[in-house]
Amino acid sequence: MSAACWVEEGLSNNFAHVDALVPRGYAAYGRLFHPASGEDKRRVRWSEVAAWAGSVAHPLMAFEGISAPKPGYGAGAGARPWLQEPMEDQMDEQDARALAVLLSDFTRTPQHCYFGIWDGFGQYSPGAMTLLTTSGGIPQTPPPDVIAAQRFDGVRREYLLYEGPLTAIGSFFNHFRSHPPNIWWPEDRSWCVATDIDLNTTYVGGSEACIQAIIGEQSLEALATSADAHVHRAADTINLGEASA
Repeated sequence: MSAACWVEEGLSNNFAHVDALVPRGYAAYGRLFHPASGEDKRRVRWSEVAAWAGSVAHPLMAFEGISAPKPGYGAGAGARPWLQEPMEDQMDEQDARALAVLLSDFTRTPQHCYFGIWDGFGQYSPGAMTLLTTSGGIPQTPPPDVIAAQRFDGVRREYLLYEGPLTAIGSFFNHFRSHPPNIWWPEDRSWCVATDIDLNTTYVGGSEACIQAIIGEQSLEALATSADAHVHRAADTINLGEASA
């Protein structure tokens, strides 16, 4: 459990801010936007949605704000480009794998990383270790690794702790039924990635070079943010107005 103590100690109690998700102390922070989904499962960027709606794409933007058409935009600019909104509580597999590959260049310990999974995902909720029931009414217990896993605390969250190489990120999509880690970092703590269960974006702390590499990666959509930035949709006063704050 000592591997996760720095996370518990580094997070602030400033709930709904970046430093309540990613520990303080990094030189830079980035916000990675989960793509929406269009026809034939086409990945749709937030910037594309904002352009369609006549909204402003910026680091604090909320999907609810950028997707509401302004006068003269929306249907008048053609059919909306997305069918499904961005996923909350997790990155999609393509983004997670791409991010892991990129981050491998910014750590000395890619073979030794830690992964925290929120303990409330479906049948993997081990809170009280009570029997679970499948749709057929057959009682079953959580998988052995879930029962055995150590746990650590985030801000208003509890996580199961796993360790392995950075390349193991893909295995979580299979083992946890499409649920990748909610927080992950290498042993040298050179960066940290966090996806809260109530958010449709992911936050990363790291060096200036690391965050700029993420922003510049064409397969990802990301912008720079700060440790004290608000993560609630009300922070998008540009598109939602001051009344929402």
